[in-house]
Amino acid sequence: MAQKEADLEILTTRLASLISTKEQKERESNQLKADLASLQSKIDRGEKLVSGLADEKTRWDTQVKELDFNFNNLIGDCLLSAAFMSYCGPFPSDFRNLLNKEWLRKIKEE
Repeated sequence: MAQKEADLEILTTRLASLISTKEQKERESNQLKADLASLQSKIDRGEKLVSGLADEKTRWDTQVKELDFNFNNLIGDCLLSAAFMSYCGPFPSDFRNLLNKEWLRKIKEE
């Protein structure tokens, strides 16, 4: 009987240890599940952000092309504006408008 009580005590101690280990592993498992849910949420938000930025990239590419075009024409536009203001400044506005239309027509021809 004493032997069986000693075996029972050993098994009870081992069972308590296993229960403690099980509870610890369950806490770790729950923490990992919470971390996984948090990371999944972050991944989803990141994918939405990247998708949204992909659309912006198209708009940015278009805008860069427009800015490059305008930059390449900047010197000519400034020169033309300065020439027009210098040459046409003393004339009345009706004549300046007529000259402006004529200059634009000639520029577009070339």
